[in-house]
Amino acid sequence: MSVIRPQRLWRSSAVLVALVAGVGAPGCYEGFDPLDPEVIAEVARGRGDAQGFEHSGIYGGTFEALECGCDSLDDRFNVSLCPLIDMLTDLGFEDALALELIQADGSVRAQALPGSDFLELGDNSLSLPLLYGSLQAEGRISAAGVIAVDVLVAEGQVLARIDGTLEGETQAWRLQVEYQQRYVLDVIASDELGAEFTKESDPTVVSADCRERIALDLIWLAPPLGPLGGG
Repeated sequence: MSVIRPQRLWRSSAVLVALVAGVGAPGCYEGFDPLDPEVIAEVARGRGDAQGFEHSGIYGGTFEALECGCDSLDDRFNVSLCPLIDMLTDLGFEDALALELIQADGSVRAQALPGSDFLELGDNSLSLPLLYGSLQAEGRISAAGVIAVDVLVAEGQVLARIDGTLEGETQAWRLQVEYQQRYVLDVIASDELGAEFTKESDPTVVSADCRERIALDLIWLAPPLGPLGGG
């Protein structure tokens, strides 16, 4: 799988009007799909009025499934995060999700770290999208991203976003956001995937378009893994 930052998409005047109407209320586009590719691209290009770099760092904490709409399409490629959350909860993991957030004034970049228990215990170790977006001076944060999926059994994309607040004292910041994720995938049916499977064959394909919502409550734990600016 390869991670991509969404490219600039063509927008109709109706899309633009709806997005402008939603300014000031991150994640709230009335009558609009918050996980529409055009909305995701617009959120990722956003820039807020925050100043500085001080919120950058590693955040860790807990999560709670709010909506589980993605059932397992195939036991080789489970697209739902909810069973993973249930498993971590049963095991009693704390600070199970580690996320790195980089601030550059009103712009932010966020990504789940590969070593997170949240990812490592999954059947597929599916990476989460790299998110870009905006941070306002009063603490409102919105970021979004897309990851392309192209593996033997599935292809398509995962669209994701976070919306919430980043508040608190220096190095005691608290990031409280809702993570929304949408899978748009074509998955090859398991009975069509034999040892001699090749891309030239004509397998049965199951299409999926599903989504989930997860509440994240994270606190600042440490500085970023690398120096800001890549220096």
